Amino acid sequence: MYWQRRSDGRVCIFETKGGKPKALPRDRTRHLDQQPDEVVERFIDSLAPRPPKPLSNEELTQHAETYCARMTHDGMSKTTVEMHRYALLSRIIPFFLSQDPPLTDPNGWPFRCARLYDHLVGLGISADLLIKCNAALSGLWNWLQDEGLVDASIKLRLRRPRQLAKETPLSFTVTPDEVLAWSVGREPDVAFMGLVGFFFSLRTQETLAVRAGDFLAGTKAAGIESGKVMARAGLFSKLAINVTKQHSKSSGDTAAAPKANSKGWVSCFDERAAVAIVGLVRTLKAEGREGPLVDFSVGCNLARWKQCGFPGLTLKDLRRASIYWLGHHTDLGLVELKSHARHERVETTAKYLRRPNEEVEAPDELDLEA
Repeated sequence: MYWQRRSDGRVCIFETKGGKPKALPRDRTRHLDQQPDEVVERFIDSLAPRPPKPLSNEELTQHAETYCARMTHDGMSKTTVEMHRYALLSRIIPFFLSQDPPLTDPNGWPFRCARLYDHLVGLGISADLLIKCNAALSGLWNWLQDEGLVDASIKLRLRRPRQLAKETPLSFTVTPDEVLAWSVGREPDVAFMGLVGFFFSLRTQETLAVRAGDFLAGTKAAGIESGKVMARAGLFSKLAINVTKQHSKSSGDTAAAPKANSKGWVSCFDERAAVAIVGLVRTLKAEGREGPLVDFSVGCNLARWKQCGFPGLTLKDLRRASIYWLGHHTDLGLVELKSHARHERVETTAKYLRRPNEEVEAPDELDLEA
């Protein structure tokens, strides 16, 4: 934007639009005709767009705290909220403020994400913490966009650490028959944990949060997608659980949101187990359990399982053994098994499809009839 004073004293102010100068209307500049040049310059400065006021460290910290409060309000577990708070206040915001000049305006953060990743790698933090930092930054950025505090058209491009595929961490595997045989004569809550954890392939915190109202049975269960998938594979399809919550590790909170990608219906794949589970649900309901059917704290339930559960297997091991058995002994394909297990990445599911390494003593002579 520039100005000219004509020979007759008129002041004309021009702004460039589309590469061509365009004069402002005279009603906006007429009052400047009798003013000195200094007044005209100050008027032009007032018309220039002002850059947004940079945020201070205190304001950025407040944004992070408000975002964490929103997560708590939305039902996220205390552990997840604290993880996001730590990543934001101890790793992410300090990095952006350490730049030259400090990136106090979050609109500049997407263009430094690669440097942030290199910085975190240089600190020697684990791949798991890198993933958590990505989740915290992505969550805060989405919240800032929802609040209109950053440009909604800008997307973060976060780098994900490469992780080598690991073997299925199982000491040994179990079969449905072995789990069913173990459950006979057990206390109802212990048997319920084992049967639901194995035959629905639930995560530990999901097993501990199951309520009677989460079940769907009969033709309705067979008509939903998870039931149809089981039927196509020749498995049982008439009992399902709707995973909508998980038991929080925090005391007093039993209705935290489940792990990402975990919501949805999951079907029991064995009819004998389904009959036993329905009977246990009725037994536990008769005891007046209106909330989670396993009606104790997380620590107490895990201690009971360690003492009375399937020997040598944790509840998490039961889920792994279940997915392993489905991957090796049924007709469920990779995609169907991934949906059943509710894995985020197909590479995780693929670990359970590998053939076991078996050592067999070779015969002295090749004999197909032996």
